[in-house]
Amino acid sequence: RKGAPSLYSDIKGLYKSPQKEVQIRELLEGHLKSLKENDQFKGVEEKEAPTSYVWTLYVASQHYKHIGQFEKALEYVQLGIDHTPTLVELYALKAQIYRKAGDFVNAAELNDGAREMDLADRYLNAKAAKFRVLNDQVLESEALMGMFSRDSLSADLNVHELQCIWYETECALSYMRQKNWGMALKNL
Repeated sequence: RKGAPSLYSDIKGLYKSPQKEVQIRELLEGHLKSLKENDQFKGVEEKEAPTSYVWTLYVASQHYKHIGQFEKALEYVQLGIDHTPTLVELYALKAQIYRKAGDFVNAAELNDGAREMDLADRYLNAKAAKFRVLNDQVLESEALMGMFSRDSLSADLNVHELQCIWYETECALSYMRQKNWGMALKNL
């Protein structure tokens, strides 16, 4: 069987119902316990690949992040990292948890770590740049964005070419937080 890292996206709509939120938690906890003890999903006879456990940890971490239990989410993502330290998605998720918890400094550092694991990944690079600009580190984020620009030596990034219009908006918001009104207007 294959892992399904997108499972959380598929079930996210169920969180509108408090009863379903509880059912999701109970299912995840039951499956994690069974996978850890027997290498099987709860109620299934078939043995699972080791990746099933780590992806279930991933979904459980997303679950706890969604309901605001950040310590539990970090606990599960760390179990996943301990299990499979080369899985970039776990580091990116850990950064998201810190960001949602309001710790932008750790979020930016963790996202940089994920980016450094796969330097050719534009998505990871853009996420690392976004986390830097959210942490008001505009120059650092500009250097990251420049890595995928055709003319990376230019100080003026062509964000239209990169299809990253969000970057100008985030930079403007960052400059507004820093009360640098001129640069905020330039980026709008």
